[in-house]
Amino acid sequence: MSQILAPRLRYGTNFYLWGNDMEPEITIQSLLDKIKEEGFQEAEKISQKIISEAEAKAELIIREAEKNAEHSITTARKEVMEIQDAFEVAMTQGGRNLILSLHDEIIRLFGHILERKVASSLRPDLMRDMIMTITENWEIQDKNRDL
Repeated sequence: MSQILAPRLRYGTNFYLWGNDMEPEITIQSLLDKIKEEGFQEAEKISQKIISEAEAKAELIIREAEKNAEHSITTARKEVMEIQDAFEVAMTQGGRNLILSLHDEIIRLFGHILERKVASSLRPDLMRDMIMTITENWEIQDKNRDL
């Protein structure tokens, strides 16, 4: 059964479509309100979808940034440890070098002092007596070895 709608009649600001029973079935305003409501609902769905996608992308960007930051921190800590280890090795080696240099300088100074003292203390008669004593002791040691 098809329904035949009568021509539009206007009462006030509303237009009415009349059905077979001459009761107003639909107003233009109600049609516009329905279209408007459906448009708002569709726009709301689309905006929610856009917001959800944007939030997902933002979350992905945040996770990626956190991952990059964590990697950078790990790399920086590793580099700091390597630098610290190299510094400790260099300080240890520097300490050894300082001790060796100090040792060499002390030996040089003592040798120089000893050389000056010996040179000033050894008179010709003292030198002769020392050489005689050394050679005598040497001869005695050589005789004891042969036995």
